[in-house]
Amino acid sequence: MKLFCTLLLVFFANHLYVKNIEGKYKGYYKSKTGAYNSKSFEIVFDKLNYVKTFNDGEKVKGTKQQIKNSNNKSITYLYDFVFTQPVIKLDSLEIKMFGKPIIEINESKSDTLFFRTTYSGQLNVTINEGILVLIK
Repeated sequence: MKLFCTLLLVFFANHLYVKNIEGKYKGYYKSKTGAYNSKSFEIVFDKLNYVKTFNDGEKVKGTKQQIKNSNNKSITYLYDFVFTQPVIKLDSLEIKMFGKPIIEINESKSDTLFFRTTYSGQLNVTINEGILVLIK
Protein backbone atom coordinates (compact mmCIF):
# COMPACT_ATOMS: atom_id res chain seq x y z
CA MET A 1 0.00 0.00 0.00
CA LYS A 2 2.87 2.38 0.81
CA LEU A 3 4.41 1.69 -2.58
CA PHE A 4 1.10 2.41 -4.33
CA CYS A 5 0.65 5.70 -2.45
CA THR A 6 4.24 6.72 -3.20
CA LEU A 7 3.85 5.96 -6.91
CA LEU A 8 0.56 7.84 -7.00
CA LEU A 9 2.13 10.84 -5.29
CA VAL A 10 5.09 10.84 -7.72
CA PHE A 11 2.72 10.59 -10.69
CA PHE A 12 0.61 13.57 -9.59
CA ALA A 13 3.64 15.62 -8.53
CA ASN A 14 5.14 15.13 -11.98
CA HIS A 15 1.94 16.37 -13.65
CA LEU A 16 1.58 19.37 -11.32
CA TYR A 17 5.23 20.38 -11.66
CA VAL A 18 5.82 23.37 -13.91
CA LYS A 19 9.19 23.25 -15.60
CA ASN A 20 10.94 26.55 -15.00
CA ILE A 21 12.68 27.77 -18.15
CA GLU A 22 16.35 28.35 -17.37
CA GLY A 23 19.58 28.26 -19.33
CA LYS A 24 20.87 29.55 -22.64
CA TYR A 25 18.80 29.22 -25.83
CA LYS A 26 19.20 30.12 -29.50
CA GLY A 27 16.11 31.68 -31.05
CA TYR A 28 14.99 31.09 -34.63
CA TYR A 29 12.04 32.84 -36.28
CA LYS A 30 9.79 30.94 -38.70
CA SER A 31 9.73 32.35 -42.24
CA LYS A 32 6.62 32.57 -44.42
CA THR A 33 7.69 29.36 -46.15
CA GLY A 34 7.66 27.49 -42.84
CA ALA A 35 11.43 27.09 -42.59
CA TYR A 36 13.34 28.48 -39.62
CA ASN A 37 15.78 31.32 -40.35
CA SER A 38 19.37 31.31 -39.25
CA LYS A 39 20.04 32.30 -35.65
CA SER A 40 18.03 35.44 -34.93
CA PHE A 41 18.92 35.96 -31.28
CA GLU A 42 20.30 34.31 -28.17
CA ILE A 43 18.45 34.37 -24.85
CA VAL A 44 19.66 33.51 -21.36
CA PHE A 45 17.08 32.75 -18.67
CA ASP A 46 17.55 32.77 -14.92
CA LYS A 47 14.79 32.19 -12.35
CA LEU A 48 12.95 35.50 -12.85
CA ASN A 49 14.59 37.42 -15.72
CA TYR A 50 16.19 37.02 -19.13
CA VAL A 51 18.64 38.77 -21.44
CA LYS A 52 18.14 38.66 -25.24
CA THR A 53 21.19 39.31 -27.43
CA PHE A 54 20.56 39.99 -31.11
CA ASN A 55 22.98 39.36 -34.01
CA ASP A 56 24.02 43.02 -34.06
CA GLY A 57 25.06 42.85 -30.38
CA GLU A 58 22.05 44.75 -29.00
CA LYS A 59 20.90 43.42 -25.61
CA VAL A 60 17.40 43.59 -24.16
CA LYS A 61 16.62 42.64 -20.57
CA GLY A 62 13.23 41.55 -19.34
CA THR A 63 11.20 39.54 -16.88
CA LYS A 64 9.12 36.40 -17.26
CA GLN A 65 5.74 35.46 -15.85
CA GLN A 66 4.50 31.89 -15.76
CA ILE A 67 0.79 31.02 -15.53
CA LYS A 68 -1.40 27.94 -15.94
CA ASN A 69 -4.24 28.12 -18.44
CA SER A 70 -7.66 26.47 -18.19
CA ASN A 71 -6.23 23.24 -19.66
CA ASN A 72 -3.70 23.13 -16.79
CA LYS A 73 -0.86 23.83 -19.25
CA SER A 74 1.91 26.25 -18.37
CA ILE A 75 2.41 29.39 -20.46
CA THR A 76 5.38 31.71 -19.94
CA TYR A 77 5.20 35.36 -21.01
CA LEU A 78 8.36 37.39 -21.59
CA TYR A 79 8.13 41.15 -21.01
CA ASP A 80 10.98 43.46 -22.08
CA PHE A 81 11.86 46.08 -19.47
CA VAL A 82 12.27 48.90 -22.00
CA PHE A 83 9.89 49.40 -24.87
CA THR A 84 8.72 52.52 -26.69
CA GLN A 85 5.07 52.28 -27.67
CA PRO A 86 4.75 52.95 -31.42
CA VAL A 87 1.93 55.14 -32.66
CA ILE A 88 0.29 54.64 -36.04
CA LYS A 89 -1.08 57.64 -37.95
CA LEU A 90 -4.02 56.61 -40.06
CA ASP A 91 -6.02 59.30 -41.84
CA SER A 92 -4.68 61.88 -39.39
CA LEU A 93 -5.88 59.81 -36.38
CA GLU A 94 -3.35 58.59 -33.88
CA ILE A 95 -4.02 54.98 -33.00
CA LYS A 96 -2.02 53.25 -30.31
CA MET A 97 -0.99 49.66 -30.93
CA PHE A 98 -2.44 46.69 -29.06
CA GLY A 99 -0.02 46.92 -26.15
CA LYS A 100 3.59 45.91 -25.80
CA PRO A 101 4.98 43.09 -27.93
CA ILE A 102 5.59 40.06 -25.72
CA ILE A 103 6.78 36.50 -26.29
CA GLU A 104 4.52 33.60 -25.33
CA ILE A 105 6.18 30.21 -24.71
CA ASN A 106 4.02 27.13 -24.35
CA GLU A 107 4.88 24.34 -21.93
CA SER A 108 7.27 21.75 -23.30
CA LYS A 109 9.11 18.80 -21.83
CA SER A 110 11.83 18.90 -24.48
CA ASP A 111 14.87 21.12 -25.05
CA THR A 112 13.08 22.89 -27.93
CA LEU A 113 10.47 25.47 -26.98
CA PHE A 114 7.90 26.86 -29.41
CA PHE A 115 7.11 30.56 -29.06
CA ARG A 116 5.09 33.26 -30.69
CA THR A 117 5.33 37.02 -30.47
CA THR A 118 2.02 38.72 -29.69
CA TYR A 119 0.69 41.91 -28.08
CA SER A 120 0.05 42.16 -24.33
CA GLY A 121 -3.38 43.69 -24.98
CA GLN A 122 -4.37 41.44 -27.90
CA LEU A 123 -3.22 37.88 -27.24
CA ASN A 124 -5.27 36.62 -30.20
CA VAL A 125 -2.92 38.42 -32.65
CA THR A 126 0.27 36.60 -33.67
CA ILE A 127 3.12 38.75 -34.98
CA ASN A 128 5.51 35.87 -35.69
CA GLU A 129 6.48 32.40 -34.48
CA GLY A 130 9.66 30.51 -33.83
CA ILE A 131 11.60 28.06 -31.70
CA LEU A 132 14.08 28.31 -28.86
CA VAL A 133 16.74 25.58 -28.83
CA LEU A 134 18.62 24.86 -25.60
CA ILE A 135 22.41 25.26 -25.88
CA LYS A 136 24.13 22.56 -23.84
